[in-house]
Amino acid sequence: MPSLNDLTIIGHVGRDAEMRYLESGKAVASFSIAVSRKYGGQDHTEWFDVQVWEKLADVASKYVRRGSPLMVQGRVELREYTAKDGTPKAQMRVTARNLVLLGTRDAEADSQPSVPAAEPSYPDLPF
Repeated sequence: MPSLNDLTIIGHVGRDAEMRYLESGKAVASFSIAVSRKYGGQDHTEWFDVQVWEKLADVASKYVRRGSPLMVQGRVELREYTAKDGTPKAQMRVTARNLVLLGTRDAEADSQPSVPAAEPSYPDLPF
């Protein structure tokens, strides 16, 4: 059976994209994104670390700024590691293949929708 690891998230950037270069010369940029939702009358926020490579890293380093709304498409990986204090840790990381800039935080505040957005409903999927 074929498999698929594909993720799309829309949220706000938590920190500016930081560019670095590997010894091989490949460019990689990383940043975080917060995805929030209401559940049980409370706000819940999940944080994702995002990395982008090569030309997309150049774009991210120029335009991805803290607080900006952003859509990220890519694959998600669970990275397990041991912290400096010896405790096991896990981190969700998205390797992006596409970024969509959705405006700026200031523009979002100026253009409030006249009709509240409804929560999306998803049909039962066959898998």
